[in-house]
Order: sequence, then C-alpha cells, then structure tokens
Amino acid sequence: MMFSSHTGLHVHLHRFLLLCSAGLLLVFGACSGPRSVPAADDAANPLPQDAVQLEALAWAHGFNRITDLHATASGQVYVVDAGRHHVIRLGENGVRIDSTGGRGTRPNQFDRPTHVYASNDLQIFVSDSGNRRIVQFDRHWQHLGYLDIPSVSYTPGALTQTMLAELVFWDERSSGLMKTRADFSADPLFRPDVSAITGTVVALQHLGRTMWVAEERGVLHRYAPGGGYLGFLAGYGPVMDAAAGGDNLFLLRNDGKVLRLSTSGAVEHVLQLDVPGRLQALTWQNGYLIVADAATMYRVALPE
Repeated sequence: MMFSSHTGLHVHLHRFLLLCSAGLLLVFGACSGPRSVPAADDAANPLPQDAVQLEALAWAHGFNRITDLHATASGQVYVVDAGRHHVIRLGENGVRIDSTGGRGTRPNQFDRPTHVYASNDLQIFVSDSGNRRIVQFDRHWQHLGYLDIPSVSYTPGALTQTMLAELVFWDERSSGLMKTRADFSADPLFRPDVSAITGTVVALQHLGRTMWVAEERGVLHRYAPGGGYLGFLAGYGPVMDAAAGGDNLFLLRNDGKVLRLSTSGAVEHVLQLDVPGRLQALTWQNGYLIVADAATMYRVALPE
C-alpha cells in the first residue's frame, strides 16, 4: 500500500454562521419533529467566501465497498470493507498493518460488517450486521467475545464509546439505542427516548459529553451522558456520515460537501470535495479528515 499525491482535490471554504441549505435555516427542537423556516436571501446578506485548493493524499487500494472509517489518537485508521467482509488497519502514513475477516460465522469472520470503533487501539468493536452481533477484539485481533443480550436479538449499526468506556450503538432491528457497561455486558437500565428519530441513522459521535445521533435526512439528535434527550437540529441536507474531532463535528453530505460544526451545531465552514467517486464515509485524524468513496480513501488537510 502506497501513499500517492492527489492534486485534483479542490476545497471551497465558505464561512457561515448558519447553514442555508435548500432554503432552510437550522432550527432547534425538543419534543416535536424537525421544523424549518425560510432562509434570508443570500444576495441581500452576502457572506464572506474563500476558495482554497488543498493538498490531498489518496490511497487507491481497490477496496470493494467501504462503509465506515475510524481513526484513533495514534493516527491508525480502521476501514470496514463490507464488500469483502473485512476490517483493515492502516498506519498513519496509509501503509497496511493488518486485517481480519472473511465471510462466515466464526469468531474472526463477518457477514456484511458496517461499522468499527477502536478504543485507543487496545480494544476493537465491529458491528457484524449480517451475523447480528457486535464482535470484540484485542489489538492483535484476538477474539474477546460477542455482546450477548439475554432474550434480545439485535442488528447493530453505527456505534461509539462514552468517556467511561461504555459502548453505545444503534440497533437497526428495534430502531433504538443500546449501551454496554465498561465490562462489555448489556446495560438494561439505558432506555433513551428515540421517538424523535424517524429516519435512517448513519452515525453516532461523542463531542465532549454530548452524544450526537446523525440521521440520513440531515437531522442531528443530542443526548446527555445518561441518555436524556436534549433536542434536535435540522436543515443540514442529506448526510452520509459524521465524525467528531477537536472541538468540531463534521458532517459528510451526499453532494460531496463537508460541514464543520461548532459544539452548538452552528456551521462554521463548508468544504466542497471534488473527487471522482461518491463519498460515503469520513473520520477525523489528528487535524486531518479522511474521506472515502466505495474503493478509495483521501486525506484532506483542514484549513485553519
């Protein structure tokens, strides 16, 4: 695996206080569904804009179908290739370190995995969607166990981890949020209100002590550490993925734009990534963004 320079990536940076997307303003809500109001006319209220060409590095590894990326503090990047039923670990420089997988039901096999989370490279959790299980590995890909919830069959999707090393994931089967204790046993007392989540969940991210649940339709739901619902924000446009890094939340839209949000949900910058394929996954890597289409990954240096 080689790092190669990719100069065809242009990023147009727009400094917005709030995002005007398809004539909508971001709106906060708590109990009812997402709402929107007409946006002010941009021509009457011009916003400063800068066009910046950023260097990007491309990993053209010929993946089959990338569905998720996760970078750790060390800079290592975990890639879920659902098409080949593998999870691959790359070094900070893009060189392949190792991998595990292959289609099947054995401990180190998967059936259409969707998401991965690595806790400081020491423990790795994989949403093995087709086998309806979450698999836990150590840093050497030694199998540590499965999440077993008595009398419950679940289909794991997006996942994240709290500051207390509790794993939180979206259950596609029940359309609900579930959580484990630090010892990887299910927490039966965690029952957050998910009635406001009505679309497809594409990502879970923690920014500070707040957990953000991103819906494909461009709605963000916020939860307190104990699972209390803090409300929603809407109007971001269709979202493919989300990633937290530094003091920001990044949203990857289906039109190739990446929105950089503050901790309040306000859009600070909009980046247009011009790449050949349709981007569908991203992660934050120590000041960079890693984005991917189905077969190729790119590293993007963020502007100041």
